[in-house]
Amino acid sequence: MSNLLLILACLGIGLLLQRSSRMPRDAASALNLYVLYVALPAMILTEIPKLTLDQRALLPVISTWVVMASTAALVWLTARGFGWSRSVTGALMLV
Repeated sequence: MSNLLLILACLGIGLLLQRSSRMPRDAASALNLYVLYVALPAMILTEIPKLTLDQRALLPVISTWVVMASTAALVWLTARGFGWSRSVTGALMLV
């Protein structure tokens, strides 16, 4: 519940700053760059030591690889069936 209140407070502060015209026009870009290059990596580095690797952590990893492998096989079989070129097949594999 406190996280929801924090999000609502940040949204309210952002709306107030937007309407007060005290922030420069490119403030959103600067704040986005700060979040992407400073805040998120810092948060990740503080949370990694708290992780516990157990069987529950394996499920997302294994399911991701299974979905990727089955999609690649489906694209490969479809490409062979329709006679698509290697470049088209490669592009679909990347997508």
